Amino acid sequence: MYERFTDRARKVMQLANQEAQRFNHEYIGTEHLLLGLLGEPDGLAGRALVALVGSTEVVADAVDGLLRTHDVALWNGNDTSLGSPTTTQYFGVIGQIVAGGNTTTIATTASIVDGIKSTIANMVASSSYAVRPTAIYSNPVLLDLIDREMKADFNVVLNSVEITGGFRVKALSTQAGELPLIPDWAVPYTGTPGSGTAVLPAYIVTEDLIEYHWLSDPNPRVFKLGLPNSLSQQMVVVKFGAPVVKGANFAHYQVNVQR
Repeated sequence: MYERFTDRARKVMQLANQEAQRFNHEYIGTEHLLLGLLGEPDGLAGRALVALVGSTEVVADAVDGLLRTHDVALWNGNDTSLGSPTTTQYFGVIGQIVAGGNTTTIATTASIVDGIKSTIANMVASSSYAVRPTAIYSNPVLLDLIDREMKADFNVVLNSVEITGGFRVKALSTQAGELPLIPDWAVPYTGTPGSGTAVLPAYIVTEDLIEYHWLSDPNPRVFKLGLPNSLSQQMVVVKFGAPVVKGANFAHYQVNVQR
């Protein structure tokens, strides 16, 4: 796939791949490409960075530190129970999106569909980032309310799209295209829908920017099971990994629907 690349560009891609392997990342992202460019200091990008900061090592150290800090921040606890953890120490996808600060609320009497479409339109229209959301995740209770509203208020039956082999879901037509409405019972909501006090969140996500990272030390950790003189020689080997939400402050959105 690199036939049209110059020798220097191919070298950068090779270095970027090595950086991804060093962090145990199963993808090549812009951060790895930047490190690859820094590894080719005689290239145009390398010379431009040197002109800006005086040393490619300064930028490389900053990127390296940022990657490690980000991964460690997702899980840096000491609770090692696999069956009954005593503390919540993992910063999940929802937590990362919420921490990004992109949250809006659709009031009790407002249209759910119009509110979601408006939010997506604003994301796509951003002049600061090229954003293209790919899906909407929510509890099936909220997705049922969306389906009912489309039929009652707009006289529209939602189309369905295939998201994986043989599995189809309904989709909402937006400025970002037909976005699948993916049901997930694990998405929590509060209150009783219809009471006026319930809050049902939906998450508009750009799935390309949700990646899987190994957390903290990429090397496996070994835990001893049991008590002395019983199961003390039985071990379990664990590698801690989790999804990482990139661009949490611009590529994803939490929409809280009040009903």
